[in-house]
Parts: sequence; structure tokens; C-alpha cells
Amino acid sequence: MRAKLDESLADLKATSEESLAKLRVELDSSQNAYRELFGAATVMFYALRSATLAKWDEDSLKAAETSMISATRQLIHVDEQMRNQWFDFWQRAQEIYRLTSKERKERRPALASKLIGEKVDSALGELDLRELHIGVESAARRAIEASQPDYQPTGESQS
Repeated sequence: MRAKLDESLADLKATSEESLAKLRVELDSSQNAYRELFGAATVMFYALRSATLAKWDEDSLKAAETSMISATRQLIHVDEQMRNQWFDFWQRAQEIYRLTSKERKERRPALASKLIGEKVDSALGELDLRELHIGVESAARRAIEASQPDYQPTGESQS
């Protein structure tokens, strides 16, 4: 009877270790997804933000868009709130880029910089890009913190 009990315990232990290993992989995938999606949004935000300072850099903006496209593969690993926040941000960023790009092509760079500055930094009746970026960050941070109860962002300490 003892041998049978030991065998059952060994089987249970092996099964639980396998389940735990799968859970760790899934958790790591999710954590990485939140970080990559937030990182891509941040690159896009600052590429557009730099354009407000009349430092239009088409290559940086294209690289930021490529980063956003590449990050979409991570959407499967995040919750619906993060997906929605991220897509809202990306759609707004594309709208800002298209509008300001058109103004630059029409040789009105001062107007393009003004427009992009208004749409990135100030809420003109709709969520501005900064607020949407903060929403993406909040969604990512909440998910990461929820999965790691002892998680502390760099530079913060527990009280």
C-alpha cells in the first residue's frame, strides 16, 4: 500500500511540475507581450512627439510604424483591455501621422508641426495621443503587477 501511495504521489508531483512549467511559459509570454506592445507604442509616441519640435524624421516614423506592425503578433497574449487601448493608440497615431504628413507634402511644415503638437499634447475634444499612451502604459502595468504580487517598477520601493 505504501509503494502504491508513493507511486501516486510521484505521479501527482510530476503532473503538477509539468503544469507549473507550462504556466511559467504562458506567464512569461504574457509579460513579454505587454512589455513589447507598450514599448512599440512608446517608440511611436516619441517619434511623433519629436515631429512636434519640427524635427520631422520620416525614417524614425516609418521605423515606429514597422515596430507597431511587428508588435501585433503579441496581441494574442494580452487581455482585451490592453488590446483595445493599444489599437486606440495606434489608430490615433496613424491619424496624426497622415494629417501632418499631408501638410508637409503640401510644403506647410509650420502648420504640420502645429497640428501634430495639438494632437499629441492637448485634448481638443477627443483623447490626445499622450492620454492614449498613458492608457496603454496603465493597462500594461496593471497586468504585469497583477501577475507578480511583489513587482516593483525600477526606482520605486515598497512602504
